Amino acid sequence: MRRSIAALAVFAAGVSSIAAAETFDAWYTECDPGCRTFTIEEVHKWDDGGEPFRVLLEIDEDDRLVVSALLSRQEYEEYYTFDPPTELRRNGREYVAARQFFGDSPATISVDGEEVLSVETKDGGHMAGTLTETTLQAFRSGRDAVLRGTGFCAAPGCAKQSITFSLMGFSAAYSARGSNTETGPDSASESSEDPVAAVAHVLAGNRYGIEERHLRTRRNPYGVGTFVYIPKVQIAEYDRFFVWFVKSGQPVALNGPTISVTNNAKRPLGMGYVFWEGTGLNGNNATERGLDTAFEDR
Repeated sequence: MRRSIAALAVFAAGVSSIAAAETFDAWYTECDPGCRTFTIEEVHKWDDGGEPFRVLLEIDEDDRLVVSALLSRQEYEEYYTFDPPTELRRNGREYVAARQFFGDSPATISVDGEEVLSVETKDGGHMAGTLTETTLQAFRSGRDAVLRGTGFCAAPGCAKQSITFSLMGFSAAYSARGSNTETGPDSASESSEDPVAAVAHVLAGNRYGIEERHLRTRRNPYGVGTFVYIPKVQIAEYDRFFVWFVKSGQPVALNGPTISVTNNAKRPLGMGYVFWEGTGLNGNNATERGLDTAFEDR
């Protein structure tokens, strides 16, 4: 996956410490394991002197353009108790979505004064649009990309209506993504069309001896993706429900028993909005909906 970040001087001081990232002027390519191309802009500090918001402009692994408003996890936890997924790691710090930053306003992206893309708000902290060939060429040849809306930033005293990202280095960063894509017999792409195989891959050596032959599937009734489950079993006289949600070859363990048998388990709240898009699910409701779908009579 690749991310493009138009860095300001205050933020750019620590750029070299990004793990597995290649630097191309204002843009970066990071592969872990997929590749993203990104740039970031610092836009506003809270009135009480806290940390600034940062706005991330990214070309994701599916070639969508995503804009994310971020706060450091430390700053976020000063005000909220909810534990959101990490959107970005830099210099040993984690950044999470600032979900009220964009409000409900649509926005446009212009390159050198010409509008090339419309983006829609997803949850107040993210905006996304389809990256067309025209937009891509404009990014490759342009100097600056400007995000414009009716007003960003929900913090007091912040009514910013545009955010400018440098495009210096974008073309080289975007071209580098192909050379960083890993393929091979162990890659997730091999099982991307087979949700049972995707789950079986992360069950190796589990303590209950669960194997691929035990797995069953049910189509996600809310959107794309598949629930993979094991018919209800009793362990130590207690009912145990094992259920995963799989999208594009990525299994997510939906509850405690499932996490306990899943190698390197991904959890619902650890998956960003891009993963949940089109599923009708999110990190908060996926477990309950998965259990209801797989175990109708529980």
